[in-house]
Amino acid sequence: MDRPLTERVSGYARCLIKSAFKKTGSNIARAAAVLGVPRQNLSRKAKEWDII
Repeated sequence: MDRPLTERVSGYARCLIKSAFKKTGSNIARAAAVLGVPRQNLSRKAKEWDII
């Protein structure tokens, strides 16, 4: 356990988002539905983390 919890959680969230985009062909609305989060929140995080 060499990384702080917040860093580990962020890394896991990135993996989940990337997986959802892969499953949905990078469709933000469908990926948000798969993840059960608002589309705006997913879009903001994906841009913040340079995923889209």
